Amino acid sequence: MSDWVPYHAPSVNKAKMITRTKVTELSKYQAITEYVSRCFVYDYIKAIKTAKLTGVLPDVNRTWETGMGICQDIAAMVTGMLRSVGIHAELCIGTAGSQKKHAWVEAEIDGKLYRYDHRRQAKQYITERRY
Repeated sequence: MSDWVPYHAPSVNKAKMITRTKVTELSKYQAITEYVSRCFVYDYIKAIKTAKLTGVLPDVNRTWETGMGICQDIAAMVTGMLRSVGIHAELCIGTAGSQKKHAWVEAEIDGKLYRYDHRRQAKQYITERRY
């Protein structure tokens, strides 16, 4: 784990709990991403406040406590959850769609790339950094 994808015990424990009966990596990936999609919402106010800032680290703890976060908060949380159950996942920072700064998750399962974008907003993703 790192500053960009911190170890966060509550989300890791939840990931292990919701995947405990899952056998395949794909079923674990689906359980985690479906859970996050259902239980967390995009924080538009934080997005406006941080839009012009650079170097803002994800706040997984606040996201977990409030059920809200911006793209990088949610992507960092999902990356950590996936890694905690043995899935190779990376937090990707770059641009999406019409050159908007964005963050998403890429996971490789059985040689196939799966992308989790909480906002599901883009058809094209350009990765600038991976964590």
